[in-house]
Order: sequence, then C-alpha cells, then structure tokens
Amino acid sequence: MLLLTAIYAPCVIVAAIFAGSLTDRTGRFKWCLVTATLAFAIGAVLGAVTGSWTGVTILAILTGLGYGAYASTSMTMAIHLLPDSERRARDLSLINVADLSAIALGPIAAATSISLSGYPAVFITSGILTIASGAIITAIKNAH
Repeated sequence: MLLLTAIYAPCVIVAAIFAGSLTDRTGRFKWCLVTATLAFAIGAVLGAVTGSWTGVTILAILTGLGYGAYASTSMTMAIHLLPDSERRARDLSLINVADLSAIALGPIAAATSISLSGYPAVFITSGILTIASGAIITAIKNAH
C-alpha cells in the first residue's frame, strides 16, 4: 500500500498542476474534466479485472492522474460559474460540503458493496459512477 501511495500521490500533484495551468491558459474546462473522469474510470475498472502488480500500478497511475486533473479543474470551473461574487464564500462552502459528504459516505457505500458483492463490484461501480459524472459535466451550460 505504501508503494502504491508513493506512485499515486505524485500523479495527483503533477496532474493537478498541469491540468490547472492548462485550463487557466485556455479557459476550457469540460475536455479536461471528461478526460480526467475517463482516466479515473479506466483505472477503477482495472481494479476489478487485475490481480497483478503491474495492473495495480497502472490503476494507481490512472486514478492519480484522473483525480488530480479533476480536483483542480472542477473547483476552477465551479468558481468560474458562480453567479454572484458577493455570495461566493457561501456557495463554495456548499460545494465543499458536497465534496466532503461524498468522502464521508464513500467508505460506507464501499463497505456495504464489498460485503454484498465483493471488491470487483466496488471497482466497477466506481468506474460507472465516474463515467456518469463525466457525462453530466458535458451538460453544464456556460462552461467550455
């Protein structure tokens, strides 16, 4: 686990810096977010079908890159789309509550899924939900 974290963490950092800089320069968010969700989803589904060290290493790289790019770009897009500059702090606090709720509820959902269907179901479900989030992003108006 320590080795996988040592692979995953730098991927998150590099992707966040690269994607954040690129979206700042281009002002385009959707392509980066959709690409990030695809990378993360492929990595997640890989967790359901591989048992090899190479497969798990690729999973760590893909999910790290996907999460890093998504985290930096989604927050940037959210700030860009906030309608009222006088209520941004309140609006951002609601976004953070939504993010933290997912982080808090994720382990409970994963534990339930593992007990009912095993680990592959968790990986497949996370891949499907990630692809769904990428599809939802394409419907956001006023974002490029």
